[in-house]
Amino acid sequence: MDDNDNIIYDPEEISDIKKLCSFINYFETVKPDKACRWKGGDTGKDGVIHMPYPVYENEFNKFIDAFYKTGLTVFNYQDELNRIIPDWQTADINKIIETADLHLVKTILTKCIRAERFHEGSWNNAIRSGLFLSILRRLQNLNNKI
Repeated sequence: MDDNDNIIYDPEEISDIKKLCSFINYFETVKPDKACRWKGGDTGKDGVIHMPYPVYENEFNKFIDAFYKTGLTVFNYQDELNRIIPDWQTADINKIIETADLHLVKTILTKCIRAERFHEGSWNNAIRSGLFLSILRRLQNLNNKI
């Protein structure tokens, strides 16, 4: 792949990436136990068991909101991941991100964001593994090539 394939020319996309990259410091410094804490998991007086669920801190929620306000969503992310990285479910995604082009980074980010809807705690895992940080650093690197 030619380096020019990764150059971002769309001013709106550049702006969107800068907004998300403003959260790099947050992900570099946040303590995972502060970013996400779990509630529930107890039995009420009526005997009903309340399933545990993650509660994310305000700054992290601002990051999620910022993503949804950008034009960086890849709506067919599942198909794209299967096409680009057939073994993505077992691959070292952090390693793949190091050399990913913009489309793949946006696809992986979309997958990470959408995963919480289907598997509570996915964001917690992405924070703890450094996945969000890796994605943002790669976006920043791609954005710096302009």
